[in-house]
Amino acid sequence: MRTVLFFLACAVVSSNLLSCYRESSKTAKQQVDFSAATALLDVLQASVDESPNCDSITDRLSSLPRQQRDALLDSLIAAKESKPALVRRIHALIESPAYRLYYRQFRNVKPDDHRRILLALPYEAIPSPADISRNLLEITVHLPSVRSWIKGLSSRIDLDTCRSIAERWLPDGEHEIPETFFIFDGNGDAFAHDGQVCFDLYSLVLARRSPDTRYEGLDTLSADGIEPVLAHEFHHIFAQPYFAPSRDEAADWTIRWRNRLIRRLVTEGTAMHCNPPEGFNRTIKEDTAVVVHWLRELDKMMALVKSGEVAEEVASDWLGNTYQEAARSVLRQYLSRTIPEDELEREVKAHEIDRPSLVYTLGWWMVSHISDKGFNPEAVHELIKHPLTLFERYNAKVSPGADSLKTHR
Repeated sequence: MRTVLFFLACAVVSSNLLSCYRESSKTAKQQVDFSAATALLDVLQASVDESPNCDSITDRLSSLPRQQRDALLDSLIAAKESKPALVRRIHALIESPAYRLYYRQFRNVKPDDHRRILLALPYEAIPSPADISRNLLEITVHLPSVRSWIKGLSSRIDLDTCRSIAERWLPDGEHEIPETFFIFDGNGDAFAHDGQVCFDLYSLVLARRSPDTRYEGLDTLSADGIEPVLAHEFHHIFAQPYFAPSRDEAADWTIRWRNRLIRRLVTEGTAMHCNPPEGFNRTIKEDTAVVVHWLRELDKMMALVKSGEVAEEVASDWLGNTYQEAARSVLRQYLSRTIPEDELEREVKAHEIDRPSLVYTLGWWMVSHISDKGFNPEAVHELIKHPLTLFERYNAKVSPGADSLKTHR
């Protein structure tokens, strides 16, 4: 009898331990991952420590002709490369899960680019996409405050809250919280890729603060501005099954192109309900002239694609440009209405992150109309289930007589 009771007790204990293990595993999986952000700060600190006479060398670099300056910088980088501990830290950083995900998402930066940027610091911020090098150089001056900030921030972010925000704008279903990484960069902002999420603290927090006071009071910042952005990226992952092309996708590239574009509009427009644009970002995305411009450009290109007057490559390049130069041009035109010519370029650069691309502008404009400005989540749920009905649902919401705000394709 005692033997039976012993085994029963063991079974109960084992069951409880297994339950605790499962719960702890679930909790661990839901933790935010700041390891890449912390590792970067460690690299920057190590690079500073390995840079004797930094101020005098920096002054010397700035006084040299370009060729001599490059030669001196190359020698300084080579000296850093002879430091095994620093090289190991950099290698571990760029091989981390967060940065491997980063390199799959972005094609404009390679691991070797980051390696050279980090080895050149803190002597000089070398030319780099989105001024990554200058952004990181800035952080080297404020390492203690940045380190203290992220130490506290990591415990304040609630991923369950992020999931709840995302699920409000999704059809019913259970969703597992994805792995969530944090980095400092400035090249991207936040993105979802391969079922994982990456959040750039520089782009989405630091860069949006005044340059003069950017690093003041960081410890007082709450997670309120971060969680809705994470919810946006969670939404992309949770909604992805609804937007995946069906197996019987049309063989005609013009139809595939059209459907892919519509899905992008719906994907972004619905996810943006998790973190609605604010301030300047919202004002420019809801500016009538900006919206009409993109609607006309959209109608024009879709008509050309449908008639076979453009090749697939041309249509793809056009869409890519609507995120970049075309969006910057729209931003410049918008600002030129009120900004003097001699201040225009400075303002364009200051608002670069809010440039109104076609997909984000029309995605927000169309879906917010369909959702009755966010008061009708069920309409968003139905749109997600049937994304290719976007234009019909949007046009039905536009008031009669507002023809210029309709899309006709």
